[in-house]
Amino acid sequence: MGIIPRRKKKGKLPPVPPPPPPPPMDQQGDPTIPPPPLQNPPSEDFDSLVPIGGGQGTVTTPELGEYDHEWVNKKKDPAEEDLESLWSARKAANIGSDGLDGMYGHIDRIAKGDRGSLINRFSDRFGTELDREIIVMRKEQQQVVRDIAPKVELIEKPKDTDHLTLEEFIHSMDEPAFIQKVSEATGISTEMLSSFEEDELVDFFQTADVDDSGTMEFDEFAAAITMLKQANDDFARLFGIVDTLLGNQSSNFIESFTQSDAYDLYKQVGTDPHHASESDRREFFALINEVLGDLPTSEIESFTQSEDFEHYKTMGEALQ
Repeated sequence: MGIIPRRKKKGKLPPVPPPPPPPPMDQQGDPTIPPPPLQNPPSEDFDSLVPIGGGQGTVTTPELGEYDHEWVNKKKDPAEEDLESLWSARKAANIGSDGLDGMYGHIDRIAKGDRGSLINRFSDRFGTELDREIIVMRKEQQQVVRDIAPKVELIEKPKDTDHLTLEEFIHSMDEPAFIQKVSEATGISTEMLSSFEEDELVDFFQTADVDDSGTMEFDEFAAAITMLKQANDDFARLFGIVDTLLGNQSSNFIESFTQSDAYDLYKQVGTDPHHASESDRREFFALINEVLGDLPTSEIESFTQSEDFEHYKTMGEALQ
């Protein structure tokens, strides 16, 4: 049959349906009487089929396979439960002396190039013993020490025979491996340690030789290098004082200063005042001393009466 049904032909009637079958008969030939309908048809009791809560039926569950048993019975790794467990498991691991040697091995290999006996008996310990020696220095230097050396435990002190003459010290400060070790232990840049002139090294040696023995022992060197680090911090503080003072001046003063030749050195030193060379520091102070002399009288009086001026005077005595 298509989408549109065909029209029926007129004048034709549909055929008559066949008559229904006769009702069933009993043995006497009379029609049978159907049974009466049920008054309360039974309803399906689903609770009796699937027990929920207090149902009386039973439900069988399929047995777990081998993989399922492993999954259900798997115990959680205590190291994965929380951060505390993870940290406890980490602390339980003992890396031993071999592991510690491996951690510091790379730094030691850097310094174990071609060098003479001086470096062999003095510079080798700078990666570890310099840190340890600095930490046990006198109490007033300990705060400075915390800033330049890691917190390590004392294992042993350098031997009493470990010392340098002035000639050996000057030679050592010309060795890249020696400079690298000192830089790693103190945080002082290799550029600054390499920038000292010979007369500056002589001054350093004489300052470090506190017992006037003509030699510099290891603990004397550690104390002197700590003082050098303190000097770096003091100069950085000086620059901060000057920078704040100039920044509070009038816009005309600031514009005039930034366009002067002195501003080039000012920017150079201000980029990293901790590691400015000694010559740059001296030139910086001489320059700033003249610039501050051009400030208004009221500004000069206010500055000279402040606590910052005491630090300014102390640095001036060291740099002039």
